[in-house]
Amino acid sequence: MFPCFKHEGQSDPSSEDVVHEDLQSVLKPLNLMQAPFFLSKYTIRNNCIKPNSIIYNLMAVISMLIFRIVNVYKIVVFPFVTKVNSSVTLFLYVSQILDTVFYTVGFVLNNYLNIVYSRINIGLVLKLQFVHRVLNINRRNLKSLIIYNWIFVVSLYSYFIFIGIFSWITYPFITLYSYILVVSALSFDMNIVYALRLIKLLTQLLRFWLMEIQELRNLGVCRSDESYWMKMFDVFKNIVEAYKTIQDLFSLTV
Repeated sequence: MFPCFKHEGQSDPSSEDVVHEDLQSVLKPLNLMQAPFFLSKYTIRNNCIKPNSIIYNLMAVISMLIFRIVNVYKIVVFPFVTKVNSSVTLFLYVSQILDTVFYTVGFVLNNYLNIVYSRINIGLVLKLQFVHRVLNINRRNLKSLIIYNWIFVVSLYSYFIFIGIFSWITYPFITLYSYILVVSALSFDMNIVYALRLIKLLTQLLRFWLMEIQELRNLGVCRSDESYWMKMFDVFKNIVEAYKTIQDLFSLTV
């Protein structure tokens, strides 16, 4: 078991990088969604969050290079297997080149954000954990969010599996290379799902914060405990900062 490390960006400096199991249940389907493509943004083990290992990051770079090599290979062999003697085939060939450039930039950016900004991704989770802990949110409150996260992930993979099987049956001339390239593009859809579900989680946390404040108001309670209101302020601050972090991390890839 490895020790949890202190995180400088955490609002509560006394806490360690421990993620509660209830919050892990929300994040687990999103992390599993990205794991097959080596796109996980962090590792949670023994309830502690830490950056991905060097080996994992190396595998991520290698897999990216493999996908790109396959793409370049297809462009190189295209003129030899298909005669570029019409405007349609020329258009397809140019489209493949543009797709290669677009996806290469996207994949490089994905890996760059996951590796170089690993601590920022971890800091984002710790901000969510801080809010979760202070508001004392339990698994029952997050049940619907957990279920919908699994539905989104299963639906995404099911869709691509269906498209793959349908394409092989309907268009048997489609090569394995083409299918690999289509599957690799799935990572961009993953970023969209990941960002949307995190925003949904933030919305839920903000709702719990408002309910906490509203409950005191309905009861006619005016707490003079300054530490309580400071914590409530820190909760709101973490929610806003988490949203800004999501905006900064995913604005280029979504």
